[in-house]
Amino acid sequence: MNIKRIDGFKELFYEMDGGQILDVACGEGQFIDVMQTALRSWEHITGLDVNEEILKLASRKFQGSVFSFIHGSSQDIPFPDCRFDLVTLSKGLHHVENPYIALEEMKRVLKKGGHLVISEMYSDGLTASQMSQKMYHDLRVELDNILGVSHFNTFEKKAIVKIAERLNLSGMKIYEYPEDQSDPMNAARIKDHSEKLDSWLIQIANHEKYDYFYSRIRELKERFRKVGFTRPPQLVIVGRKD
Repeated sequence: MNIKRIDGFKELFYEMDGGQILDVACGEGQFIDVMQTALRSWEHITGLDVNEEILKLASRKFQGSVFSFIHGSSQDIPFPDCRFDLVTLSKGLHHVENPYIALEEMKRVLKKGGHLVISEMYSDGLTASQMSQKMYHDLRVELDNILGVSHFNTFEKKAIVKIAERLNLSGMKIYEYPEDQSDPMNAARIKDHSEKLDSWLIQIANHEKYDYFYSRIRELKERFRKVGFTRPPQLVIVGRKD
């Protein structure tokens, strides 16, 4: 794998004209926020997600005729073939039920000559503080599965590349974005994620596995205090549809 490091998405997008954009599994719009400032130009961004409550949050954050938000699944994207100039999936590959179907659907709605972008955190080769985030994420996966939410553990780096390669995109390039690793003991970040852990217990207050999660959460909070918490790096894969 020939992987180039980037320090921000501006390096990736500054020469790219987005045109009509679809952001799959958009969540509250974190990647939409990135694209609207990093792309050289764009016309309209559509966010797609299966969670209607999250879409409401996104639509309140991104207002105006240049944004729209659609309830729908990555497994059956509700748009015709060759509809968008740029289709993206950021930190969502491990959320979709079948990543191969999702990416084929993304490719289907992409225009010929358009770009597909996958940005996904990976789970191998992590530092101690990055491993804290992985353990935090893995516990959230367990909780979501109890609550009936589609969520899976993250992939190793090679697995992400293998999934993307099946799309047979032209000129595929792979980048690594490390995010900010400068302050693993950042007190505000540790406090924020510790409070989120506490809020999870409220969600399962009457569940039979409450004691299990209480114990795991106590261990995680202690780990945060000892080794810190930083986000894992992301692989960013860019390719063009012929």
